[in-house]
Amino acid sequence: MLALLNWFVVGFVALGALLGLGVPYALHLDSLKMDKPVVVFRNRPWRNLLGLLLAGMLLGMGIVLVITAVRKIDELYLVLFSLIVATALLVLGATGFWLHVTYWRHDRRAVLTIDRTSQLATYTNAGTTQQFVLADVASITQYDSYRPSGHRMTWDGYNYQIWELHDGTWLVLTCLLYSFSGPEDLLPPVRCRTVRPRICWLPGDPLLNFTFC
Repeated sequence: MLALLNWFVVGFVALGALLGLGVPYALHLDSLKMDKPVVVFRNRPWRNLLGLLLAGMLLGMGIVLVITAVRKIDELYLVLFSLIVATALLVLGATGFWLHVTYWRHDRRAVLTIDRTSQLATYTNAGTTQQFVLADVASITQYDSYRPSGHRMTWDGYNYQIWELHDGTWLVLTCLLYSFSGPEDLLPPVRCRTVRPRICWLPGDPLLNFTFC
């Protein structure tokens, strides 16, 4: 089991280093996309991959500790300690994994197309299409997670925006639609505000009111 745990850690560190090397290149490609006359934002499940991998590693470590505790059932103090640590790891890992799944389910069919020349936007999701001029966006509310301690958690990379149009329509755009530059950068000046919950559950998420840490 220790060898398996070591593989989790080594794999995570190696992939983190690989992602770190690829960030400047990805940032360059993202800036090129934003300069095009027509900019398309669509869901990419690999976005926020580092957070997803961290959640997976914590889940794996928690499972390993549970298995270890079961095998050491005759040593009560070790069992209790292992289960306490495993519970914390499983909660942290499951939270990040749950956020990724719910964000992906919300935006898996979503496409936001912004025509900079005609100043038109078209948003399609689950068979529903909404077309509007960019000036119709009345306000944007950005939801970013907040940690008073400053320590990084598995849910820190998950955020979303709510666009409210002048006719009362509102759209939810998650971070899986874009990488570094968000679609709000292509809008004319618009009223914006930021909300900083501990965890950015999506509106309607069954765990919306479940908070910890």
